[in-house]
Amino acid sequence: MRRLIRVILVVDTAREYERGLLRGIAKYAQLHGPWTFLKKPAYYLQSTKAGLSIPQLRNFQADGIITCEGPLIQRILELNVPTIISPYKHSAFEDVPVILPDSESIGRLGAEHLLACGFKHFAFCGFADLPWSQIRGECFANTVRQAGYSCLFDHRPFTPKYRSGEKALHFLAQWLEDLPKPIGLMACNDDCSQQVVEACKMAQLRIPEEIAILGVNDDPMVCAFTNPPLSSIALDTDRAGYNAAELLDRIMSGQSSSGQVVTVRATRVVRRPSTDIMAIDDPLASQALHYIRT
Repeated sequence: MRRLIRVILVVDTAREYERGLLRGIAKYAQLHGPWTFLKKPAYYLQSTKAGLSIPQLRNFQADGIITCEGPLIQRILELNVPTIISPYKHSAFEDVPVILPDSESIGRLGAEHLLACGFKHFAFCGFADLPWSQIRGECFANTVRQAGYSCLFDHRPFTPKYRSGEKALHFLAQWLEDLPKPIGLMACNDDCSQQVVEACKMAQLRIPEEIAILGVNDDPMVCAFTNPPLSSIALDTDRAGYNAAELLDRIMSGQSSSGQVVTVRATRVVRRPSTDIMAIDDPLASQALHYIRT
């Protein structure tokens, strides 16, 4: 019988992206284990802000680690245990395998969806200093340009001033007001698209008649809690989690890990009311469609 493999999971569960990775990891462990896991405890059981302390991680005597990028990442790497990272701010870590979304195909798929809705004006909203956001925006804009249109950008720095709160919504609402209408807008992820929805309400802009909004990750805890519900690009995070666990298993068995990437692929656009429209320039016809839909 194969010995029990001990794996540390420093992965948050607040977003669908991470939950999908965890589902895939669990599936692999069930089929190819036995594995036992050390995970972040429930918030009311946490003794540290990070949820897990370095002494806890060291005492677990892990065979492998799958972790999101976070405040403990450098100290986790110093444990010298086979590790796979799901980055957030960086696209690569030296000699460490990573889990990365296929942001090129995500951007293209978003543009194709909004082009199919009939829009002639396009915009992308993201964060200037996050590589995956930049790539999605560039590929979205390139696809739109190939169809003969231009793309307007709102690339805010990923700082508290521009990331959340009333000031962030105020800046965003001003930008949205100045955009040509009707317009198809892709946000870098669902959290960003939720901000766009709130900024549209502040600016009294109608969704989707004036601005159609598309997000990424298809997170039900975000998409279903906006008005109107958000369209979003679904990602195959379950498969990526399974592949990451499979790669970690090989690394723990002694195989080389340098430079390897587990890719999270886009699967489809889940269409909801935020893009449920055929764009029409005539304001009276647009109002009529809005009345019919309502």
